[in-house]
Amino acid sequence: MVYPKTTWTSSCVEFTIAITELDRGAAVKFPFELKEAFRAAFPSAKWNPGARRWEVGPRSIRRL
Repeated sequence: MVYPKTTWTSSCVEFTIAITELDRGAAVKFPFELKEAFRAAFPSAKWNPGARRWEVGPRSIRRL
């Protein structure tokens, strides 16, 4: 399942976040500027360099 892209606007900056459901979890794509906040919220997330996305396990999907 592919979720609709979500666009967030904060003061003068706009970010697009894409979430795609995987067989065992979800894949998340977002701008590099959000990396540290994402890693703090999802410390077990793994970077997939081939797909250039972060992947989280099935229990983390509820928190996305």
